[in-house]
Amino acid sequence: MSSRSGGGAILLISSSGALFSRSPSTTATRTRTRTKTTTKFVLLQRCCFHHQNHHRKEMGNRATRTARTRTGCSTMRASATNETDLQSDDDDSAVINERRKAKVLVVGAGASGLVCAKELRQRGHEVRVFETKSNLGGVWLHATANNENKTTKTAMYDSLRTNLPREVMGYEAFPFIASSSSSSSVDARRFCSHKEVQGYLQEFAKNFRLFDVLEFNTTVKECRKKKDGEEKLAEREEEFGPKWTVKYEQGEKKELKRDTFDAIVVANGHYSKPRSARFLGADVFPGKQMHSSTYKEPSVFTNQNVVLIGAQASGEDISRDIATKAKSVYLSAKTWQNAEWGSNPNISENLFRKPNVKALLENGSVEFEDGSVVENVDAIVYCIGYEYDFPFLDPKDANFSVDDNYVNPLYEHLFVPENRSSLSFVGLCWKVVPFPQFELQAKWIAKLLSGELKLPPTKEMKIHVENFENDRKSQNIPKRHWHCLGAEQFAYNDRIAEYAKETKLKEWRWEMYEKTGINKRTNPEKYREEHNDGEVLEKAMNEELTMMMMSISSEGTRRGDSQVVNALAKENGKEKNEASSDPPLSASEREIVESQLNALSDSQMKQVKIYSSLLLEWNQKMNLTGAKTENDVLERHVADSLSIIEAIENTCPNSKDTSKPFKIIDVGTGAGFPGMVLAIARPHWEISLLDSLQKRTKFLDHVADSAGIKNVKTIWSRAEDAGKFESEHREQFDVATARAVADLRLLSELCIPFVKVGGAWIAMKNQSGLEEIESASKAVEILGGEAMSYQEVQSIGPDGNLRTVVTSYKLTETDKKYPRRAGTPQKKPL
Repeated sequence: MSSRSGGGAILLISSSGALFSRSPSTTATRTRTRTKTTTKFVLLQRCCFHHQNHHRKEMGNRATRTARTRTGCSTMRASATNETDLQSDDDDSAVINERRKAKVLVVGAGASGLVCAKELRQRGHEVRVFETKSNLGGVWLHATANNENKTTKTAMYDSLRTNLPREVMGYEAFPFIASSSSSSSVDARRFCSHKEVQGYLQEFAKNFRLFDVLEFNTTVKECRKKKDGEEKLAEREEEFGPKWTVKYEQGEKKELKRDTFDAIVVANGHYSKPRSARFLGADVFPGKQMHSSTYKEPSVFTNQNVVLIGAQASGEDISRDIATKAKSVYLSAKTWQNAEWGSNPNISENLFRKPNVKALLENGSVEFEDGSVVENVDAIVYCIGYEYDFPFLDPKDANFSVDDNYVNPLYEHLFVPENRSSLSFVGLCWKVVPFPQFELQAKWIAKLLSGELKLPPTKEMKIHVENFENDRKSQNIPKRHWHCLGAEQFAYNDRIAEYAKETKLKEWRWEMYEKTGINKRTNPEKYREEHNDGEVLEKAMNEELTMMMMSISSEGTRRGDSQVVNALAKENGKEKNEASSDPPLSASEREIVESQLNALSDSQMKQVKIYSSLLLEWNQKMNLTGAKTENDVLERHVADSLSIIEAIENTCPNSKDTSKPFKIIDVGTGAGFPGMVLAIARPHWEISLLDSLQKRTKFLDHVADSAGIKNVKTIWSRAEDAGKFESEHREQFDVATARAVADLRLLSELCIPFVKVGGAWIAMKNQSGLEEIESASKAVEILGGEAMSYQEVQSIGPDGNLRTVVTSYKLTETDKKYPRRAGTPQKKPL
């Protein structure tokens, strides 16, 4: 968007938790064409996202908001939250204060570590997550993702796709469909690429505000029990177990540091230490030998003869990938996923099945257990899995051991009995649907550490482990497979859900998993493209939609995430009764809301209703608002957005002059409040909506096109970048305003640089704004603003009180060093 001379301007910073989240380093302006577009959403998307709003609201309610800065931490820090979050925090604070608040270290920022961080924070715990790599994702972080990770061993290879449909893979709290992943992800297939999964995990971390607890380039070196006084130790350990002293290296300089934690959650996965090969002749075989962890793409095997050892998921997939380039490929295994495969050696014209390897020969041949020999073998690829590895734990100190890849003793694959809940291992089980299982385990751990639930006595836990091991022995299951669950996983999940007092996973997950397994074994070449679970998918949709209605009707009557609640929406002249999560308005509140909405003309109200309808529809696939009905949108957001017009027009009389363009920029607009509403109510104002997430700006583009709102443009950027000295947007606006809960010291640095001399900064606040005026006065002065004043407007804020509007005129140009780089204003407010 280019600025225009002669026009006033208003900058609005509205409620959006993503206001300070990661966004492009450069400002990207979207000036849209006015071509009508039609968006269609399949029923699957509706069903998979039906309760995502409810869960994400819970995230906003409980997530810790204090950004933590340490050497080597991510620079992505979400420190501004929306008004929904603020009010809900007040409601939950009493409950959280009654719980034990533990200081917890999560080791690893993969899929298991991330969901543990989410659940722990939502129970009120203080959480730090240490990740050795420079980004999150764990095994899903591709080795060639950046220069730092090129030599990192990982199970990811270029062509890898999931072997489970995304619907069953996703967390319960964050369904995994194409539109829920990051804006850079484009793989909408049900069996998607590893990049799509990485994008999904990135989006999960953003939506649940986890980046402020993630500390990258941080390697745990040692965890040891903290030695306290015997009496104190015994008392604490009886319930929660011992505390832990942790040594860790952080940052490029690998600075050695130390800290103490109440609990350690080990979530470092089991795909980092490749299993060693033990085959006769391996030491004299002249060809190349490699573990599948180092495999990335097939061209290195062009025109070669290759033997792969191991035919589980990776062996089956990699063999087919290599066969696209190699001369001949031989897949060797003791057992096959489908028993019939062993009697059908020809997979394709250059891909063959062979029994287990007997020996590797010095002349370059490979002998198999059936006596057959393949000559002139150029390379051996070991697809034989990984070993559990916890180099930072002393088995004697932590009271556990790893014997033939079995971690013991562990109560329910999670807890060492002697350590109670203070040491847990998440995600050890394999041949499972991992993400939802991690989620249930994390919920149980979080509640145990808060004191809401208790583990059985240590003696009973040990007996349980002994019984488990005896059962495995009676079935002649090799010890290295004792963490393998397979068909047992859903009974295990149900058990964990019962322990955690959580809802069990839905039945369709098991059915979809089973159907997929059958399809894979009978149609290994095409199961990712040709599906056999249509009936299950329909059942999943129906059940998801039912759960959606239940979650809406059972949320109770607390104000929760509302800004303004339960005013009238009318259809055909009659009151429309819709389910709302909030209590009815009082007579005085109703009068205030109706006075705002009645200011709109019929044509403007039509545009508002189109906006509302699209907002509710898109909210099924992305987190835009806590509103569930048209009433909620009108009463919580539209009326409140309209209330600031009076303050703007009082502060800037030239805004009433319809003969001149009046520019408005809404920064951190989120779902478009108040900017989109102002564009509807004042069509002579030119509105620019700025947000750090591209998917939100795309939604707003669609709203403007569909509703015929022609005075709106979108800008994809973060406030700190758009307002910097060299930006085209700097000091181009008459007014900057904010509809956010961030402190005025922070908002002033993000708003005032946009305001030209003679303009004004306006912030929509609740009663806390009055308390913040004095503390923010110095910041406003430094940035070139006049002393702040305030006025009340006729609107109901999120806490049920009247709005307070804080204003400050711009007296001098803002020093070019402001705003400071992203993250600094939050960490060190002026």
